[in-house]
Amino acid sequence: MERFFMSKALVINFPAEGHINPTIGLVNELVNRGEEVIYYCEEEYRHKLKNIDVEFRNYGDYLKEINLKNRMKDMFHPLQMMYRFLRVTENAIPFLLEEITREKYDYMIYDQHFLLGRILAEMLPIPTIASCTTFAMNKEMLEEIPLGNIESNPTSPLVEECQMIVNRISDRYGVNVDSLEQLFHYESDMTLVFTSKYFQPHAHCFNHTFKFIGPSITSRQEIVEFPLYRLDGKEVIYISMGTELNKQPEFYEKCLHAFKEFNGIVVISVGKEIEMRRFLNMPPHFIIRPYVPQLEVLKYTDVFITHGGMNSVSEGLYYDTPLVVLPITNDQPFVAKRVEDLNAGLTLDYTKITSDLLKETVRNVLNNKTYREGSKIIGQSLREAGGCKKAVDAIFQFKREFLSSSLDK
Repeated sequence: MERFFMSKALVINFPAEGHINPTIGLVNELVNRGEEVIYYCEEEYRHKLKNIDVEFRNYGDYLKEINLKNRMKDMFHPLQMMYRFLRVTENAIPFLLEEITREKYDYMIYDQHFLLGRILAEMLPIPTIASCTTFAMNKEMLEEIPLGNIESNPTSPLVEECQMIVNRISDRYGVNVDSLEQLFHYESDMTLVFTSKYFQPHAHCFNHTFKFIGPSITSRQEIVEFPLYRLDGKEVIYISMGTELNKQPEFYEKCLHAFKEFNGIVVISVGKEIEMRRFLNMPPHFIIRPYVPQLEVLKYTDVFITHGGMNSVSEGLYYDTPLVVLPITNDQPFVAKRVEDLNAGLTLDYTKITSDLLKETVRNVLNNKTYREGSKIIGQSLREAGGCKKAVDAIFQFKREFLSSSLDK
């Protein structure tokens, strides 16, 4: 019986921090329980898994067109982004199929929002598990975010180009995709959702195949010099715009002005693209760094100003931290709305930010215990959701149900 549990898992992941980080703890737990894991992603992310006994493989040169620079360029042009993703998907499928079919896998884990993974999930004759690093989406919810309206401009030449690629993929590989909309509605055998049932909007709409496991909060084994002692016993504002949207010099200047008289500590993570010399004259109660050990800082934080990426929001709430959310694109407005709906913070229009508005909003969040209480309720739900151990428990139960039935045939 024990032999049955030693399986070989194929992981197809999207090359971005917010999609990779939640899976690190998951694959580590799989390996610790005896699973063999083959993990596909872009080469620049190999270091993320260097301390885990997985076999890392890259996508060759097929995904270069959707690198971070191009994704940033297309951030506010969802049709153009869709076109790029479809084009690299069509080109990468033959390469990946040839590699994957050389070996036998027992099940596949793929990023639910990665078109290449979604297409392969339907093509390969193995059980599939979707990794959902934001809220689970149904058709109605998807229409509330930008990519959900991808077909709202049917006369655009790009829509026609995208549809032609979809048709070619569908015809060549027998994939059931009749429209662009269907790209987002493939139902896997199981979906791991990295949030809690409480934080998930419309959680009652999702059946038993959706497992709400909470965020993957694991030690990142970072060696970063940071004066955490300065935060102890102080009121702390932490500001981070994530890893992809952090080149925001004008915004950071507004933060400097807004909190120049703050009676506490202000920590700002500005990313690697900002010249640090512009902050040489910052007030002494500011700590501004290209990189900040976020999980450690959040343990001391009283208000977290964030772009609203699901990972950042989940990490903040995991530590019961009220939020000020400045959503910019993708699912961020949707996440921000949920934060407000559950009284865990406030949302501001990023395009209308002023120093005075930032100052007043943070003061409001700090002085209103409703937001602290709201964040604590969500935080408790996230901590109790089970994390990676529950996820792997679900995968092993999944194997009992799916793989044992195939062995009996």
